[in-house]
Amino acid sequence: MKRASLLFFAVVVSFLVSAAADHEDYHPERTHLIDIVGKNFFFRGNNPLNATSFVYDEVVSDFKKMALKEGGVELPDDIYFVDISLLNIITERSDIEMEKNFFESNPTKGEFVNYPMVGQLVNPNSYPKSMMEYMAKHLDDWQIDRAPTRIDYIRSRLEQQGDRPVALYIHCEAGTDRTGELAGDYMLEYWPAPYNQSIEAVLDYADHIQSRDIEVYSKHGIEWYCNYLKFGKGVDIAC
Repeated sequence: MKRASLLFFAVVVSFLVSAAADHEDYHPERTHLIDIVGKNFFFRGNNPLNATSFVYDEVVSDFKKMALKEGGVELPDDIYFVDISLLNIITERSDIEMEKNFFESNPTKGEFVNYPMVGQLVNPNSYPKSMMEYMAKHLDDWQIDRAPTRIDYIRSRLEQQGDRPVALYIHCEAGTDRTGELAGDYMLEYWPAPYNQSIEAVLDYADHIQSRDIEVYSKHGIEWYCNYLKFGKGVDIAC
């Protein structure tokens, strides 16, 4: 039993290392608007840091540009920044600490949330159909990423309309793979057609955020979420 536990831990650590990326400075061109709900905003992008600090002013400036360009609305000045980092503490601790320390020192600007994501090793179609459907229905019970819980959290924060507008920002290092997975999951559930009807439209969109396709583990994560919607929530969607 102890040997099996150590083996499982070794596999998880290896998976985290393979899913992680080297530190990347902030790239403004990777920041995009995902949704607007009431007066709250949802953005995606990459690591909001340079080598030494959290680049808060630059990121908020890009929020304003993307809100106007991609949403046709002006972002209010007094936003509450919810920084949702998808990094893991095993291989990306220093970046996590930099983000966390920024909001601890500037609590009126917003808050830091850490939701590590790694994607999925195996495509859902690799399993027998009956097993895959059962696993998809119970995705939140076994998946490391716990995508259903993450999407519920994001949607709940967007729907909470307080006195101050909220800007949620999801990111990993590059802003393409883990970020693409979570953004893709949200698009499958909440974007209009064709994105809520077929995974292909979401994957095509996700593949054009950076100059390369989304990494295969993150692609598998979106495929699992599509099947969760189909078999767990009864959504009519082509996965």
